[in-house]
Amino acid sequence: MEQMSNITLMKETITTVEKEIKSLAGKVMDTDSELGRQKAENNSLRLLYENTKKDLSDTRRHLAKKEYELQLTQEKIVCLHEKSDNSTRQSSAQPEEISIFNESLNHLAKAGELLQECLDEMSAFTASLGESLAMKVSSENCGLKKLVTLESE
Repeated sequence: MEQMSNITLMKETITTVEKEIKSLAGKVMDTDSELGRQKAENNSLRLLYENTKKDLSDTRRHLAKKEYELQLTQEKIVCLHEKSDNSTRQSSAQPEEISIFNESLNHLAKAGELLQECLDEMSAFTASLGESLAMKVSSENCGLKKLVTLESE
């Protein structure tokens, strides 16, 4: 009788252990699936990070070029102002030429304003890319922390 009781108890223990094994196997599969998803997301974020970094670098180069163009335009404007002042002083008998010269000067001033607006837009865009890049890196770090936590459990 005692052996029957032991056998019944052992059968119940085996059944309980088998259920626990099935449960743990399911958890392992879920963890593996989550790990795969996290790795894919990590790779995607890494690629996005690299692309954003490249775009930011390209934008900075473009911004530097526009800043240089703006500087050249501003120098031309200063030079033209000086020439205009000299011409005005030297020849009051040439009003038509002075008018054309002043129109050119005004045109260059407007071009300088447009370049300044472009420079301002590029600066805002660069700042936006920098913020986006920081958010992506932060998000990637958070994903890695979750992954490490899951693996340690």
